[in-house]
Amino acid sequence: MLYSGGSQGKKWTRFPKFEYNSYFYVSKNYWDAVCFIPKQSITLMGFGWLNQYEKQSFNLTFKIIVDSTEYPECKVDITQDMLEEPKPEDLSKNTFLIDLEKTGGQHIDVQAGQKIHLLAKTSRENQNDVRFYYGYDGYHPEKIEGQDYDFDVEYSDHNSNSSSKDFGQYPYIFYSK
Repeated sequence: MLYSGGSQGKKWTRFPKFEYNSYFYVSKNYWDAVCFIPKQSITLMGFGWLNQYEKQSFNLTFKIIVDSTEYPECKVDITQDMLEEPKPEDLSKNTFLIDLEKTGGQHIDVQAGQKIHLLAKTSRENQNDVRFYYGYDGYHPEKIEGQDYDFDVEYSDHNSNSSSKDFGQYPYIFYSK
């Protein structure tokens, strides 16, 4: 994918395994969050979000905090026709690419070592909690074959839901070097 400014977008996957069941919930009342820390300076272009269990439309509200800089909240109406085309080598099928520019925001330059907190809430008409697929076994993303070890992942102190270093949403981060 070629994006504005001629930079090539790249995905860095944090989970080697995915679960396609109804166990994981995200609420409209609590932020689900995780923290990515780049090992070198990057441009943050977006992130992945796993599909909703019932495969229905939903609303995603997200914001990004880089160290102490908070970027404006964005709201996106997600429909099933926005799913990425699964590729045979892509373990993170059933994902939506949340591109910051396409959702009304901007790509963000991030220095090596800065903490990128991704926060999201979801809702669906007449439903506060929405069930989603989730990734797990993320303690050692450096062992995922075919990708450079470009990020560390840690628990976000902005999280009030279920995602953690090794479990949850945010199957990948979308960026350029």
